[in-house]
Amino acid sequence: MRDGELVTVLKNENITNENLIEHMLGRKLDTMYPDKIYIEKNKVALNLNNVCTEKIKNITFDLYKGEILGLAGLVGSGRTEIARAIYGMDKIINGSISIRGDVVNDRFSK
Repeated sequence: MRDGELVTVLKNENITNENLIEHMLGRKLDTMYPDKIYIEKNKVALNLNNVCTEKIKNITFDLYKGEILGLAGLVGSGRTEIARAIYGMDKIINGSISIRGDVVNDRFSK
């Protein structure tokens, strides 16, 4: 069975590993992992430069095209506050946020 439907019925002596995997996946194992697509990673997609809000201070990093950003930490470490600043939910007191080189926050109040 696969996805709640009967796929096949085979005798144990006729099953190979490749055959079993093909029935389980619905495709051959060699097509499970597509060829990698290489992305040019020298272009900055997101830049935070000394970003400060009422709750975070001097956050700086570059996120390059093709990268995935994850924010992790304990409760109170500031991960939610960084996300709120990036999405424009909290007022930026100082610093800048740029997307593909264009500054997206013009709300400086020093």
